[in-house]
Amino acid sequence: MPPSTIKSEALSLFARQGYEGTALSEIASAVGIKTPSLYAHIESKEALYLELFEDLVQEHVEHIRAYMQTSEQASVEERLFQIIQESCHNYTLSEEKITFVKRSLLFPPASLQKQLQERFMEAEKSLTELLHNLFEKGIKSGIIKHTKTEDLIASYFCLMDGAFIQMLYYGAEVFGTRLPAIWKMYWSGLTMEQN
Repeated sequence: MPPSTIKSEALSLFARQGYEGTALSEIASAVGIKTPSLYAHIESKEALYLELFEDLVQEHVEHIRAYMQTSEQASVEERLFQIIQESCHNYTLSEEKITFVKRSLLFPPASLQKQLQERFMEAEKSLTELLHNLFEKGIKSGIIKHTKTEDLIASYFCLMDGAFIQMLYYGAEVFGTRLPAIWKMYWSGLTMEQN
């Protein structure tokens, strides 16, 4: 039994029914084995859920890292905007993924909340390193006004989180028309001259 099959079926069930609403027997049934046989492939329901979450957040980080490597000739503004756009677009590729992530971040299982937050923060740390270099480049070149890099990163993550929520509420099509205007306002705040 390939681990990818178990993960795929588990992701689908967790996305539809939530952590508490999904029994291991349902996952076993979905992959065509008996529940006791599932333990030959997974440690526990908790471990499977956490592994799925970690897979998705790491997939997101790797997607952004790959974009950063192929966009070195683009401007700082283009790269920062594209990271947000790519982040949101990546999740729209799979309704199950976005639903699973939404459940995990907004309504985490109480028993797993701490572990989910730790895994999320690890992924954010990887993104912070990428963003730090990008913002520093913008400051040194005079494009972005002199501000603490940590504050710039914090504001960017707030924008990214807000964009994610907007996409969930309004859907990819409406969000896609709003994002350029939202970005224009944000970018003007980073680049306008200080009085």
